[in-house]
Amino acid sequence: MLEGFLTAFQRNASVAPYLYDDLMEVVKSLMRRCGKPEVIEEAATAAQLMKIDPDDSMNLLSRHKVILGVSAQALMSKAKATDLQILSFQTSCQQLLVASIKKLLDRCPLKYKATKAISCLNPFTVLHNRSTSEALMNDLLLLLHQLNRITSDVADNAQAQFAAFCANVTTGSLTLVGMKTCASFTLTSSW
Repeated sequence: MLEGFLTAFQRNASVAPYLYDDLMEVVKSLMRRCGKPEVIEEAATAAQLMKIDPDDSMNLLSRHKVILGVSAQALMSKAKATDLQILSFQTSCQQLLVASIKKLLDRCPLKYKATKAISCLNPFTVLHNRSTSEALMNDLLLLLHQLNRITSDVADNAQAQFAAFCANVTTGSLTLVGMKTCASFTLTSSW
């Protein structure tokens, strides 16, 4: 589960625009293994996801409903273990998942505004949700200006150019290679 994410983001290509969406999916995927579906699906934003307490038993599935994966289930069915040993194993797996989620949430860049804001450059967002992409670009430029990384004139020019680009962008060619984080896109604009 984490291997694909880590491989995709340890490359020389610029993948920062994909970080927010993909990291949200990784966190949700881990949470789905041990958390109640209704709690996880309610979290539409990173802020809501980060507020879920993985230690709260009200947010967790019962131990025998924890999703261990096909391999672990197959091995458990073949094992000559008592019900108590199986329950102990399931409890240990749940504790490992909860600890992993807590560590991930603690160190996760989803809590930073820039992580979401840079997703304005995600081609999926540019193509399918222009207003969201432009709002995220505005957030990114405002953040960069507040940090004295760019002047207000540069921010205004960039915002105008990005809006014009989004208004004129069409799908030129779309080549997907593996996961969406490994996607390579050609966006064309009629400038």
